[in-house]
Amino acid sequence: MSARTALRGILPAPLMNLVREAMQAPKLWRVPTAEIRTSVLPRVSAADLSELWAHNEHGRQWREDRARIEAALGSPALLGGVNPGDREAIYRIVRTRAPRRILEVGTHVGASTLAMACALARCGDAGHLTTVDVLDVNADDGPWRRVGSRACPRTLAEDLGVGERIEFVTQPAMEALRAAARDGRRFDLVFLDGDHGAAAVYEEVAAATFVLAEGGWILLHDYYPGARPLFPDGRVIPGPYRALQRLRRETPGLSVRPFGLLPWPTKQGSHATSLALVVRA
Repeated sequence: MSARTALRGILPAPLMNLVREAMQAPKLWRVPTAEIRTSVLPRVSAADLSELWAHNEHGRQWREDRARIEAALGSPALLGGVNPGDREAIYRIVRTRAPRRILEVGTHVGASTLAMACALARCGDAGHLTTVDVLDVNADDGPWRRVGSRACPRTLAEDLGVGERIEFVTQPAMEALRAAARDGRRFDLVFLDGDHGAAAVYEEVAAATFVLAEGGWILLHDYYPGARPLFPDGRVIPGPYRALQRLRRETPGLSVRPFGLLPWPTKQGSHATSLALVVRA
């Protein structure tokens, strides 16, 4: 058991939040100033986001695909993946925007991976998803085994008929992003949900702008505006917010669009979401 895990079981949420902040701040400020390409970022309004949630047909399709995904995953695995309300939002984004190429950082048990792949399948034949994790998520001892999922993400994707749409990459996030940039690969959607440390998010967001197609979206998970709690448990993951604070200070043309409240439940009896977009100011 790590020291952080042990402290989580002892300290109340407000004190644990302070511990997280204290541990991450020095690492963030040791990272050299990153180059960032804001010209590819879109401007996205609150009204633009509201339009994503208004498609009743996409909601019906999500309910059908969610039932299939959860039957494949097995309910214990849902505890280790993106919550169902956030997965619906991600699904609707993919379903509405129909990206041809998606890059996901942080596969874990594959909950969001499967949601995006099923949404791509509804969009037509062209969509493809590359999902990156520092661990071999499909190994016999991968995260899926620890949380009690029925099978590894690759097997689940094949069972759902979307296996050919997904490329699983075992590699540190920055290595994968730099390799994609060198190869000239571009993605219409980049979903960052890997290492949530401030230093890692700072580097990943900057690097993501160099693999983003013009007008593509960089989607963040676990972005807590103001580093304040979003859910009743009082827990905060400060890294993404602190990383974007620094990036915004250094890059006047960059901003963040938190999603706020969703029209459906997310977790802990709330409609709040930690999803946010990196956008042009």
